[in-house]
Amino acid sequence: MMTAQLEVSLGGTQWILDHRKAAYLPAHKLLLLSDVHLGKVQHFRKNGIAVPAQAASQNLSLMQSLLTDYQATTVLFLGDLFHSRDNTEHQLLEQMHQSFPHVQLALVPGNHDESMLKQLPAFLQLTNPSHQLGNMLFSHHPPPSFQKQYFHCYGHLHPAVEVRGRARQRMKFPAFLFTANALVMPAFGQFTGSVAANQHLPHANQVLCTPEGLWCIENHKFS
Repeated sequence: MMTAQLEVSLGGTQWILDHRKAAYLPAHKLLLLSDVHLGKVQHFRKNGIAVPAQAASQNLSLMQSLLTDYQATTVLFLGDLFHSRDNTEHQLLEQMHQSFPHVQLALVPGNHDESMLKQLPAFLQLTNPSHQLGNMLFSHHPPPSFQKQYFHCYGHLHPAVEVRGRARQRMKFPAFLFTANALVMPAFGQFTGSVAANQHLPHANQVLCTPEGLWCIENHKFS
């Protein structure tokens, strides 16, 4: 099944998973993004690694299109919004704020954000490492243990699913992984990389993010 959005009920809340590697909670007008890694493109280019410069602007375009489509009032970044110390690529966040000044921007801190925590822009709210909203806990890292009374949502893992064809073809797609009490977000950044998720939530539902839409597959064995 291929679809642009997938509506699912998780933790007693309606979620919309979007093929642009974002999730939206209509009841809270909340847009979720994880692992944007602003500054990574410029960081690599500074160090002589040939990365297309337009990869950075694609992040901004996608965020703006999501805000326009869903009319969210809050964006919650699940860690690693920034990749490294301040560079001009971080100005993309300022551009998004100027385009949507009514939208609240909040950051659950991730490991890559540490170098930026003392110089965050005033319009970006810093939350606790485990941010609670009702019965949901949002974090960057996987929780050390799952608490049954909460639904856990987190990033960090850059999950993907590798699909193999009969002629030994291999294609890897960023993916949402979810179970009855947890959801792992795909990395949103256009230049982040991904890891075939064969060690985390091995029995999770898998929703692959492709340019054409979401691809929901069942009974797939991770590579």
